Amino acid sequence: KSDTARAKFIAVIWFLCKYPCHADIIRGELRSQNQNMDANALATLPYLNGFINEVLRLLPPAMTGNGRIVGSGGLVIDGKFIPAHTKVVAPKFVIQRLPTAFKDPEAFIPERWYSHLELLLNRNAFRPFGAVGNRSCVGKDLAYTEVRQVTAMILERFLVSFAPGYNDSAFFGDMKDCLTAQPGNVFCIFQRSLWDA
Repeated sequence: KSDTARAKFIAVIWFLCKYPCHADIIRGELRSQNQNMDANALATLPYLNGFINEVLRLLPPAMTGNGRIVGSGGLVIDGKFIPAHTKVVAPKFVIQRLPTAFKDPEAFIPERWYSHLELLLNRNAFRPFGAVGNRSCVGKDLAYTEVRQVTAMILERFLVSFAPGYNDSAFFGDMKDCLTAQPGNVFCIFQRSLWDA
């Protein structure tokens, strides 16, 4: 259960079910591509990519990330002394929900990534794949390509919704951080789309 792709796809499906209006907008965006579902075309779709970034912001596949050990002599962070040899961690799950980094941080707003940039107060707080540069996840580009393709294929073929009686609060309520995110159960229905008929 340490696969980041698993957490990412469970989260995408949960957010598609939770916010069907976003699924409809992405479907329209995909239709405008005249069935062109190649990786380069999908990378240019603002709503699809805003949706994916918002999913990754609210549920980064690696929730906590790597920590660092404080060197000898200790360290002062925000006025607090951290003793030497203490492990310090900055959890992405928390940082990516900070009101100092994102306006209305608990809200699911895909537009914040392309048309409402004023909602991004500190874009550097968005690090679902870890650091930048040579410490960034080597699979980041593949992960984005993969999630775009799978999301497009799901929305092209299916209407997704929560199963009757499903309590959507279990998704975050039963979440575990086991290096990678382990969301709670998601029970949903995949119904053939008329677009696919």
